[in-house]
Amino acid sequence: MRVNFLGVAKIDNEYRLSLYIQTLSSLLKNTDSNDIGSIIIIDDCSELTLPPFKGVTVIRNDQIRGVGYSKNLAYEEQLKLDNDPDYLYFFDTDVFFTKNWLDKLVHCYNCVSERFKILGGGCHPFLLPREGESESVEYFDKFLNTFLIASFPSLVSSLEPIPA
Repeated sequence: MRVNFLGVAKIDNEYRLSLYIQTLSSLLKNTDSNDIGSIIIIDDCSELTLPPFKGVTVIRNDQIRGVGYSKNLAYEEQLKLDNDPDYLYFFDTDVFFTKNWLDKLVHCYNCVSERFKILGGGCHPFLLPREGESESVEYFDKFLNTFLIASFPSLVSSLEPIPA
């Protein structure tokens, strides 16, 4: 599968910069490189300089444009590429991607794709492991299942177990 990843960054302090670094580091670490079509980040006039990441294209807005404009710009930029992705994944630069996250999200999408064409994931800053803890895949699974139950209660009982 090929996925184009489209993100928006507005980095105005060191904390937001650390989240940006964590987001891209966890995305690159926990996503099979064969699944990555492209990664495009729209920098919405950050006050701090965004560090470079191999394989990540950063496009800077000439003035603050906002998240909606920036996501549309990221979409337009990926259309210029000749990589024909299977999926587009929009993300914010304050999330943490865990092991097997993409396989789980695609599995969930495939379960509902006849009814829905867009599905959000369980990558969220509140799922970050606390200092001294390891990554919590179980916590991720609980959040993802909560999302599915809240959004698609009739589907959850028919879902097959997701391979670990």
